[in-house]
Amino acid sequence: MISDCDIFAVSEYGKFGYINNKGEVLLPLQYDLCTRFRDGKAAIVKDDEIAFIDDNFNVIKDFKKAEYWKHIYLLTEVDGLLEAYYYKDETASSWARKYIVLADGIGIVPDELKTKYKNNISRKEFCELLINAIYRNTLNEDMFNAKTQEDLLIDAAKKSNVNPFKDTDSEHVILAYYMGIVKGKGTDLFVPDGEITRQEAAVMLMRAYNICKPQEQMKGYEEEYLNNKFVDAKDVSKWAKEFVYYASKAEIMNGVGNDMFNPRGKYTVEQSITTIIRLYEGI
Repeated sequence: MISDCDIFAVSEYGKFGYINNKGEVLLPLQYDLCTRFRDGKAAIVKDDEIAFIDDNFNVIKDFKKAEYWKHIYLLTEVDGLLEAYYYKDETASSWARKYIVLADGIGIVPDELKTKYKNNISRKEFCELLINAIYRNTLNEDMFNAKTQEDLLIDAAKKSNVNPFKDTDSEHVILAYYMGIVKGKGTDLFVPDGEITRQEAAVMLMRAYNICKPQEQMKGYEEEYLNNKFVDAKDVSKWAKEFVYYASKAEIMNGVGNDMFNPRGKYTVEQSITTIIRLYEGI
């Protein structure tokens, strides 16, 4: 029997399936959605129908109609029967649920962030999501440009015994620092509980993109594009302009409506998961 932690839900070109920890495809990427395995069981969705499978990928409950986009499906045992459990609707916005399901399937969301999707995210929490996503990418050499990212993680890990910060000992933060994704705030400080802004998120996301795909680094900043795209482009800090441009151009980050980017607005957990999954599929 394969352990739950050895099976990973993955996505490519909008289709989902499963791989093992060697990157081998266990179930072809042909489904609209696949959940994470729990207690040897998972849910798969195709053509608006949901079925349940065991860890040998045998169907144990046939496909049936399900309004799965309205909920985030997980699995639980209820009175000895396999049922679909979902978070209450108010814990996540409807536009984020598809990304949250995928993030849960990949295993990048810490338990303490689940059901807190509308909360503002901290600098430490954002690093956890981002490093988890990069690590998961290293498990599939063929699909996710894994070798470069694996080398980066190994190199960062070799340095991580020296903590550059005196206000956090988070392994994820330290790895992100040595990978060049994040920086501190003043001498020896990271401010792990500080909430990040949208422009800061854009900087970290696109640093990760450029570092993980050095052969495809985004170049050619066009200020005119940014000014035409967002009416508040002038409010983007000078140090963040290029990164906001790249994040928008790559469709990793969008605006907040009314042609605004809101660069100094706070960034939520569900927004972070959504954009990191977009990044995950791109790196």
